Amino acid sequence: MRFKANLTNQKLLYSIVQCMEKVDKTGIIRLSKDKIILIARQTDGENTQVHGVVPSVNLFSEMRIQSKLRNEIVIEVQLKNLSAALKSANNALAIVAKLTKKQEIGYLSFEIKTQVAKGKETSNVVTVVQDVPIRVLLQEEIQVKVVEPDFSSHCQNPLIISLPKLKEMKSVIDKMKSTHNGTVEVSGSPTGQLRLLVTSTLVSIRTIYKGLNVKASPPNTINEVYTSEITVKLKSLSRLLHAHNANPTDVNCIFADGTALIVDVYLESNGEGDEAPKSYLTYYITAVQ
Repeated sequence: MRFKANLTNQKLLYSIVQCMEKVDKTGIIRLSKDKIILIARQTDGENTQVHGVVPSVNLFSEMRIQSKLRNEIVIEVQLKNLSAALKSANNALAIVAKLTKKQEIGYLSFEIKTQVAKGKETSNVVTVVQDVPIRVLLQEEIQVKVVEPDFSSHCQNPLIISLPKLKEMKSVIDKMKSTHNGTVEVSGSPTGQLRLLVTSTLVSIRTIYKGLNVKASPPNTINEVYTSEITVKLKSLSRLLHAHNANPTDVNCIFADGTALIVDVYLESNGEGDEAPKSYLTYYITAVQ
């Protein structure tokens, strides 16, 4: 089993790992020649997941990967450790990522070349190695852990609308959490409206966004105000909204027939053309029954 590549877009990978870290402490990364899949699942009963898909060329160059599993490698990693290693490479001149093994422990190692000032007019290039402990998943584990949720039966003719800026939404949700850290009713309309509603015995808070882009809507609903309503945990929605740190270019929300919110967050990647495959995160937030 071998993996080695030049990490050419540290900023993108770091921002994705930060988003995953808001969902859970542990992440799964599936490495392959064509694409990198990154997964984090909430394990405290929230039923929130994030699945990231990044074309390999958007992260790496000169990739070499080899394994008995169709030249794919799936690893489990503590996201805090991975985030710290990537953060240390913020101003790197070059980064090489590779799988290593030391004393029977597997690592995702980063060789980071940085420039260190030596004097007023001179500097030295030094190499720092960051070893992130990982565990390689067995094939039977992969079949269980690397599975994307299937809500296709609830998405026959769903309402799909663009969300407003996530940073602005997060500010609203944070205010709602300060008064009622329970659930929020998320409603969408084919007229381009999004309503967030929190109610409790003491207070009711409602925020309405108008003029949003409607990507798709159920048939015969064009004049109806709110056709799709899903209640989710405020905490779960807040985890999604941390994705504003990844500088998304577009965010689409799919209302899966009262069962879940599915949110596609499209990311900006350096050097991509209009026709190039895009990097994105998909959040699955299961409704509160």
